[in-house]
Amino acid sequence: FYKERFADASDFTFVFVGNVDPAKLKALSETYLASLPSQARTETWKDRGVRAPKGVKKFTVERGQDPKSFVLLQFHGTAKYTADAEDDLEMLSEVLGIRLREVLREEMSGVYGAFTRGNFERRPRAQYTFSVGFG
Repeated sequence: FYKERFADASDFTFVFVGNVDPAKLKALSETYLASLPSQARTETWKDRGVRAPKGVKKFTVERGQDPKSFVLLQFHGTAKYTADAEDDLEMLSEVLGIRLREVLREEMSGVYGAFTRGNFERRPRAQYTFSVGFG
């Protein structure tokens, strides 16, 4: 996979950030990027059909000797992406993360840490994933 992808840089996009001198960047690009192999093809993504399982799934893995546990809850669903929806999901994640830390860690001393994360995907399907973890 690696060799196949990097044997043809024709559809690559290079992004440079930072405090760079445009003239030096152009010269370096001409030296190093222009010499990359190119076959004038375009890349496309392919839907591999991977989907989140439906319903409740519970897995227990017993490893190690210390009495530790970790809980991960993931919620998935269809949702159209908008900038407002992404902002709402980010705010929900921040507020819930703070509340989980305050209650589970600080008040109850029940966990080492807690996290939340929300994510929108546009391809291959418009959907959201929201994760809550603690342990």
